[in-house]
Amino acid sequence: MRRPTGKVVGIIKRNSRLLCGMLIPSPIKEATRHLFTPADRHMPRVRVETRQAASLQAHRIVVAIDGWLRHSRYPNVRLHRDAPHAVTPHPSVPWSASSGSSFCHLTRGHAALETNSMVEEFMLLANISVAERIVDEFPECALLRRHPAPPPSNYDILVKAAKSKNIEIQVDSAKALAESLDRAAVPGAPPYLNTLLRILATRCMMQAIYFCSGMEPDTHHYGLATAIYTHFTSPIRR
Repeated sequence: MRRPTGKVVGIIKRNSRLLCGMLIPSPIKEATRHLFTPADRHMPRVRVETRQAASLQAHRIVVAIDGWLRHSRYPNVRLHRDAPHAVTPHPSVPWSASSGSSFCHLTRGHAALETNSMVEEFMLLANISVAERIVDEFPECALLRRHPAPPPSNYDILVKAAKSKNIEIQVDSAKALAESLDRAAVPGAPPYLNTLLRILATRCMMQAIYFCSGMEPDTHHYGLATAIYTHFTSPIRR
């Protein structure tokens, strides 16, 4: 019996794995290849090719594995992005947390400008408007983004951590949670306490997912407190 056969003729998109860790600059002057140590101890060191080693060695970064040549001891990776969310709780450069539509928006090294919040609000309005329009035009196949509400038990660790500092966190709704985080402050406490609580709050939430409008009636986005949402544009990530 003959079996179907085939061959790979091309790769449309690689399923690159992302690794977070620290860069170890090469001792060779002006070298472009350096070693990268992942934060996950189960992962081996990999090789990064970059001319920015001097500015990256003090930061945690994210890299994507591209491949592993047969003659190479280390996999080849490419720099994906800086990873400010992975720094220790005692950063040398101050952090600030804004209370926009999202629960945790961090800015490093400089104060957030009012224009940042304005661009973010315009982005959310644009994405919501586009979501409403595509659902009207394609009610069965519009690509949307939903964020399920987490069960109350998910917030137990957040409530417990806040209570240890005499801070009350309300988790009855997304609005109540956001308002509680805005009020979360203790006189004499470290300035990054509120930031840590916001990070912990995001860790308690469910994963947002993409879906087609005809497959799921619930279109609510819990984290953004909107009835419908999609990813049409994202200027705040540029």
